[in-house]
Amino acid sequence: MKYNLLGAVSTLALGAALGTGIPGVANASFTLAGTGLTCTGVITETSGSCTETISITTTGGDFTNAPINLDKWYAPQAGDTLSGVSYQAGGTTNANGTLTNSGSTTAQGQFNLNSDRITVSGGTPSNFIVPTITLSSPASSQHTTLAPTQKVAFSISNPVASGVVNVAPLAGYIGPTGGGGHITAMATSFTSGGASSTPAAFTATQTINFTSFVTVTYDFTTPAPPPPPGVPEPASLALLGVGLAGLGAIRRRKKS
Repeated sequence: MKYNLLGAVSTLALGAALGTGIPGVANASFTLAGTGLTCTGVITETSGSCTETISITTTGGDFTNAPINLDKWYAPQAGDTLSGVSYQAGGTTNANGTLTNSGSTTAQGQFNLNSDRITVSGGTPSNFIVPTITLSSPASSQHTTLAPTQKVAFSISNPVASGVVNVAPLAGYIGPTGGGGHITAMATSFTSGGASSTPAAFTATQTINFTSFVTVTYDFTTPAPPPPPGVPEPASLALLGVGLAGLGAIRRRKKS
């Protein structure tokens, strides 16, 4: 019985020293509670990030100072600190409708989506997007040849250019623990277009839709992770010595 007890103590000491039997902690991927932010990099990393994309759409016309509301960040665990905020703004213009040759002869023509532009600006905090970002794309056309009274459907999609912007200071982007805090951008769109033909016999009906989005990314630092297995601390080395000494004693008693 004494041998068994000594062996058990030795085994426990070695296990504690070497880290065996202790489940490892995996890197986390999660949604920050109370928000729509998707996060990675907590627990085993020294840094992490949370990101969220919010879009708005208008049908049949432009929008003016339309709000885009995104969630503020808060520390996923005690000691996490916000280290950087960046956002990317963008959007798309979609024109859909029909072209009709209302003349008496076959004609070639086109539908033109001339200029399309989205501006993203202001909001809360006041420095969220300063100065105003203007996103635009070149004009687009859809060409066709139609017989008299012939009609054809058309669809044009113009994505506007987008880019990543870093912001500071960071205090306005930190919300209350548990969620509920928001930052807000304002979006405005503008476009023009229409039908043209040679001879001038084309007419068009169209619906123009705008979609604008903002993606916000929060970078944060986390507390230093624990030492990795295989690098024993002084206490672990002491446990290792106890375990080895116990195994040696068991071996000597068996020989005697």
